Amino acid sequence: MRGCALALLLLGPAGSALAQAPMQSLGDLPARPYINPDVDPYPFDPFLALRTYLSQRLPAGWWARDPAYDAGAFSVVVNIAESWKGNPTSAMLQLCPQPSSTLWDRIQIIELKPMYHKTPWPSVTCRR
Repeated sequence: MRGCALALLLLGPAGSALAQAPMQSLGDLPARPYINPDVDPYPFDPFLALRTYLSQRLPAGWWARDPAYDAGAFSVVVNIAESWKGNPTSAMLQLCPQPSSTLWDRIQIIELKPMYHKTPWPSVTCRR
């Protein structure tokens, strides 16, 4: 009984402090653009849009990491299959969205960073 009372005394303040802590949505994370669900019930998610765009266009054996947002630009590391032959930097130019792509409605800059044979190559910056 005495142990239970001691446990309640120790956990009581922490429990009430945790109950009062405000919840944060993913949109409140730093370096993530603000999305207002009141304005658009289906807001544009640039991270999802970039993942979908690249998954549809990457050759077999290639894969892209999750996009990152920093300093107003989205960057994506693209891992190229070991068996592929060619210039990774020029291959990234082929992955840039066309000027008519709907991605450019909400995204200004995409940086594609090739990773080939476990070595980073010069990146390509895609702009509308």
